[in-house]
Amino acid sequence: MLNLSTNIRHERKHRQLEGKVKAISLCKKFRRLRSFLAKFRKFQQAGCGLTYNIMLTEWLQKLDEGLDLDEEELIYAQIRARAVADPPAFIREVEALPVEKGSSLGDVYEALSYEPEAWHSFYLNEFDRLLALARLSPDPAAVLAPLNAFYLLSLDDEDRPLQQALARKYFDHLDDKNALIRRKCVILLGDFIGRKDFKALNKLEQMAGSDNDWQVRYYALEALEEASPERAKRVKLPLLVRLRVRFSNMNYE
Repeated sequence: MLNLSTNIRHERKHRQLEGKVKAISLCKKFRRLRSFLAKFRKFQQAGCGLTYNIMLTEWLQKLDEGLDLDEEELIYAQIRARAVADPPAFIREVEALPVEKGSSLGDVYEALSYEPEAWHSFYLNEFDRLLALARLSPDPAAVLAPLNAFYLLSLDDEDRPLQQALARKYFDHLDDKNALIRRKCVILLGDFIGRKDFKALNKLEQMAGSDNDWQVRYYALEALEEASPERAKRVKLPLLVRLRVRFSNMNYE
């Protein structure tokens, strides 16, 4: 069968490799995180009245200014320090950020992915929140786009509780009536499943063969090829779907 997903799969692998390199580099900055946290607590004790919401948005804006890697990591460390200093206030600020094209939410998710289990509930709640907002938005693809950063949560070789919980959420939405949500969950689930996830593999095989959205079928097959190539060989996309894939500008939305 013609392998239609090679380019996108290579793009995903390249992106994952970049994520791993960045994660290793962030680990080296752990001492900076401690110093920032100590600084924030000192300011709080002194009653300096930091405007955390403005600071958060300013940091996020700086990430769009073409900073070098060290400067970028420094801002991520600041975001993490702010989050740890007052988690409830930080979460309120995140929820107040605009959810639109070019949203900075993905940067927040990436900053906190350094220690994902500490933000277990936050990530799960954010997934639910963005799905709910997407259902009400005239541009649901833009609302769901920040979830692409969740792939960073799959880079840990250990099967942690957050990974398991997210995989269950993705799986539970594979029958969603909204094709865009099914598409997003298929893409996200592809980063989390392995050869022994028989329930998920069966579902992906079924979706690749019969979903009524051609892009869902394509992404389901791509995830299946990644996790279980032998299963993927049993699925053949219709000619019309293959032509659409070949001549469409496929991306991860």
